[in-house]
Formats: sequence, structure tokens, C-alpha cells
Amino acid sequence: LVSVNEVRADTFTVDPSHAYVQFNVQHKGLAPNWGRFNRMSGSVTLKDDPKQNQLTVEIDAASVDTGHPKRDAHLRNADFFDAGQFPKITFKSTSWKVIDPTTHEVTGDLRFHGVTRAMTIILKKTGEGTDRKNRKKAGFTTQFEIDRFAHGVTYGAKGIGQMVKVIVSVETTQKTN
Repeated sequence: LVSVNEVRADTFTVDPSHAYVQFNVQHKGLAPNWGRFNRMSGSVTLKDDPKQNQLTVEIDAASVDTGHPKRDAHLRNADFFDAGQFPKITFKSTSWKVIDPTTHEVTGDLRFHGVTRAMTIILKKTGEGTDRKNRKKAGFTTQFEIDRFAHGVTYGAKGIGQMVKVIVSVETTQKTN
């Protein structure tokens, strides 16, 4: 038997200088328009029992950046992200299944624009190692789609796509107690 104190739990926190949340959405049936969020935080906790693994992510909605200041201001208002009323976009895992050592099926609650919906993502562990300070590091990526209409974001329905493609890539650092 393993005592509670002997159970392994590695918690990795997102390194904000190596965290990327990019998205694209079809515009007027012509081409996808791309953007990113410049501020995010989160953590991944890996335990001996994968059913107890946890993933949490928090994105600052006001940090949206498409490289076009006027469009960014519009995206921050009530037509889209409504960053004043809903400052954070969050994901918190509710179940975890290991597919193979680098592939994980993670189901959780996505809270976006005041609406919480369950979704499942495939989380890939892309690498691990140590940094120059001898801290354990791990990299993760995922790609998924969000139905913006299901979250009440319907502005521009005739010209802006319903499905938003999201790509996340992060490096994480093991949390020390």
C-alpha cells in the first residue's frame, strides 16, 4: 500500500513568456482572420492515478490582439468578448484519460462570455527536460474548436464564422513547495 504522503503529484505552472493562445475564424467566406491572447496562466497536475490529474487555464480576455487596434477594441466590447463583464476565459478539467504517454483526453468546463459548457480536448505532451536553474519543464499543445454561438457570441453571424479554431502551446515549470 502507498500512503497519501507517498503519492506522486507533479504540478507544472504555465511560463507566461512561453505561452501562446492563437485563434482564427472565417471572415466573409474569404479567409480566416487570426488573433491571439497575450496573457494567460494555468497549471497541469499529473498524479500517479491519471483520473486525479488536473488542468486549469485562465485567459485575460482584454489581452486579445489581432494586430489591428480598432478591431481589438471591438473584440473587447459587448459584441464579442465583453471583457469588462467577462474578464476571464477559463477551462478546468473534470476528467482525464491517458491515451498514451504523450496523449491525454481531457474533458472539462470551458467558461467563455458568461456561459459554461463541457468540452473535450486532446492534450499532447510535446517534451520535457530541465532548465538552466535545474527546474523540471514540460511542454504541452492542444487544438480545438469553440462554437461561439453556443456561448452567446452571435455578432456578425452572416459574415463571421460560427466555429473558432484555437491553438494552444505552452511551456510549464514544475512548481516547488
